[in-house]
Amino acid sequence: MERLRRTLAAVAALGMLAAAAPHARAQAWPARPVKIVNGFPAGGPTDILARILAEKLQGALGQAFVVENRPGATGAIGSEFVARSAPDGYTLVVVPSSTHAVNPNLTKLSWDPQRDFTPIAMVGNVTTLLIVNPGLPVKSVQEFVAYAKANPGKLNFGTPGRGSNLHLGIELLKMMAGFDAVHVPYKGTAPAATDLIGGQIQFMFDNIVSAMPNVLAGKVRAIAITTSKRSALFPDLPTIAESGYAGFEVNAWAALLGPAGLPQDVVQKLNAETVKAVNSADVKERYAKLGVEPFAMTPGEAGEFMKSERERWGRVIRDAKISVE
Repeated sequence: MERLRRTLAAVAALGMLAAAAPHARAQAWPARPVKIVNGFPAGGPTDILARILAEKLQGALGQAFVVENRPGATGAIGSEFVARSAPDGYTLVVVPSSTHAVNPNLTKLSWDPQRDFTPIAMVGNVTTLLIVNPGLPVKSVQEFVAYAKANPGKLNFGTPGRGSNLHLGIELLKMMAGFDAVHVPYKGTAPAATDLIGGQIQFMFDNIVSAMPNVLAGKVRAIAITTSKRSALFPDLPTIAESGYAGFEVNAWAALLGPAGLPQDVVQKLNAETVKAVNSADVKERYAKLGVEPFAMTPGEAGEFMKSERERWGRVIRDAKISVE
């Protein structure tokens, strides 16, 4: 009888250990270096944000967080790599809105932005400006729209490519304000800005940091902010939304994702540390110099936001009849 009692006690103890094992394994994360994939070349906006985040997560969680660049297909190659990786918390990806909100509406991908990923946190949001050639006789959104309506099809606007966030943003403004203009796609914002200064095009959207030197030098004129709130870099510049077009918003955001099926305790830990990181004083200071705003959300909120962004830009793409073929 005593032997039976000892045997049952041993079985019960083993059962308790087995039940506790998954929790113990989860608590141990991260037990080795974590890879953060960036689907773009080193030195670009997404790469910079990924490296700032990696540095903060490494300091907070006590393991190396290493950024690995896997550029190609406007970020799709890096995303595919992570979608096919084990959901163990050791392979993550920082993605921009162009890769996970715009491109799924424009091209067939080998992965699904919702099915194949676990939303973790938002990393930041890049502030964008509406800028015009200084020869254009406008100093506000209202004057700009009135001038565009009075000169239908005579204004040219530049973008870093057909189907880019900045292209879709202008198409959205055209639809909301009811004016027409001619799209001139470039291979990047820099050559478009050069032609804006030269007068070959009359307006464009550009991120605040790359536009700032030309604005301060008087080579271009800033009319408005395209994001939902004003920027500390240009506090007197109104948003397009507050200039008569409520609801207008163009976000160039970045998000931290993992493969589908990522354990919830890992997701919550990463979210908490990412929110803490982007709201820390040193990151806010670095973000301000880059024209980036902290963009904190819970994992659930991040997932819903990205889904709404895909749907919103999908409508713009369909209504404007945009294709990349």
